[in-house]
Amino acid sequence: MCSSPKSSGNARPRSVPVRGVFAELSQSNREKFADVANAAQERREQRLQARVYSAKKSETNKNQQTKAKRSEKAYPLHWVIKKDLLSFLTR
Repeated sequence: MCSSPKSSGNARPRSVPVRGVFAELSQSNREKFADVANAAQERREQRLQARVYSAKKSETNKNQQTKAKRSEKAYPLHWVIKKDLLSFLTR
């Protein structure tokens, strides 16, 4: 005993024509659109590759700087002794 209206099934919904987005475009316009879209996609991929490359490069630089700082901190006397030794041997 639901009070909501029910359809008798006699009424048929209007048939809506299903058309594609590019149905009204001519073949040459479709090809131009595809060319522009493909070029845009290539530019996006190139930018992404450039970002990944620069991120890897900056990560490598950070790692090298960190290693250099560690080696300087780990062996500060090494460079002093080496310099003194070289100056002593050149005399």
